[in-house]
Amino acid sequence: MSASPHHSFLADYRIALPAGLLIGIPGWLGLTALSYISLRQDVRARRRQCPVRFHRQRREVCFIDSHSGKAVIVPWESVTAWVATSSGATEYGAMTHHNLGIAVEDPETGDLYTLAIGGPTAAIAAGLWEAIRQYMEHGPTALAGLRRSETAATPDPRELLPYDGVHTFELRRERLHREYRDGERGPVFVFFWYVWHLVTLWKVPFMISEWEYRQGRAPLPQAMRAWSQPLPREQWAEPSALLLCVRKHLAELERRNPRGDFAAHYRQARAPPSRSYRRARSARRRRAER
Repeated sequence: MSASPHHSFLADYRIALPAGLLIGIPGWLGLTALSYISLRQDVRARRRQCPVRFHRQRREVCFIDSHSGKAVIVPWESVTAWVATSSGATEYGAMTHHNLGIAVEDPETGDLYTLAIGGPTAAIAAGLWEAIRQYMEHGPTALAGLRRSETAATPDPRELLPYDGVHTFELRRERLHREYRDGERGPVFVFFWYVWHLVTLWKVPFMISEWEYRQGRAPLPQAMRAWSQPLPREQWAEPSALLLCVRKHLAELERRNPRGDFAAHYRQARAPPSRSYRRARSARRRRAER
């Protein structure tokens, strides 16, 4: 799994279009133009910057030092993440920015490497981290977007594609029709779903998003390519006792309150029951002393 500091045209367009429609056609054209400019800048930046890669079998994360080209590989459980919100005044009015921050420390030199991924809201920025965590802890089929066929033995292969595109539109339309047949959606909802997508140019934003992804990325260094290769099942790394303890506590919180805020669950899971926490911490210290 790879993470990039750039978000997709589709994400920008989803924000720009509703906002532009509220202030009329000139506003829509202006915000669409800004989305296009952002798209061009992101495409150029992607061709220069290597993504961060997450290897769930190794339970490691790989950064590439942009100056030396060195591959910095750190344990997954040592990664630090946060969500930052900043506001400022511009000639167009007040602007608020939300970013998911990810940091790793080079175990050899102590150098710190950071990555910022923008999101339209703080909740979406936090959700990006939750998607990464779900992938690393439970695999790709645990991601929230893979719920199209809960009764199927395997997910639709299109759901595993690492980008939004025309297939995203088709999957949403198929889900809409299925929910309508099952009585979960009414005809009014279906009608306005089609009206909304006609107003938003039908499949055009999805086609642009797919084109954006296919423009290419910076070539991966040989060290990262070798590290990214899959491992035999018997060589997969196992989570630490401390993480298992926190994961168990988090699962219990989600079971008690499935509709609760996952950020609040995180804060509570960081302080699991004291006896279990001390036992897991002691086990980790003993392993470190060996």
